[in-house]
Amino acid sequence: MSDTMTDIHKGRYQGIAFALAEISRLHGEPQFVVDVMSNTGLLLTDLAEAGAAEEDMDEIRKCFEAAHV
Repeated sequence: MSDTMTDIHKGRYQGIAFALAEISRLHGEPQFVVDVMSNTGLLLTDLAEAGAAEEDMDEIRKCFEAAHV
């Protein structure tokens, strides 16, 4: 993401990170999380730069580890 990430983009990415992390936590679907991020072009760095909660980032990282990506 560029240096001009707006508050709207930050909020959107924070919400996406929360939703993906919740899917993993509640449903144990790490591959789903990886697939959604891969298919939409989202990067972990995009979510981190947007200020996604660290507990959500940790959960998403676990998904990539579980999927051996």
